Amino acid sequence: GNFITDEVVYTLLVIISNTTELHQYSVRLLYSSFEQWSGQESLAVATVWCIGEYGKMLLNQDGEMEGQKLKTVTQSDVLDMLESILNNQRASSIIKGFCLTALLKLSSQ
Repeated sequence: GNFITDEVVYTLLVIISNTTELHQYSVRLLYSSFEQWSGQESLAVATVWCIGEYGKMLLNQDGEMEGQKLKTVTQSDVLDMLESILNNQRASSIIKGFCLTALLKLSSQ
């Protein structure tokens, strides 16, 4: 939500990045959660960072995790989501910076 500090978000991102087993699960869960985004900066930062780091795992349908229903996500879906954030007036410059970084990372994969 809007009441989570930056420190907590960055700690979460460190935990995700240091735990290989969480990469695919986290990017899929955050992407799904973001569909109902209503301006929470912390959710946007975590989602966009994970997409930049693990976007390939979001698109990859291999490795279904137990109890996780896979939703087909295309490159176009991801790009549309990032574009909608960049065009959203509620999105801060921090979120937009994360989006641009994610786009650069995705373009090199």
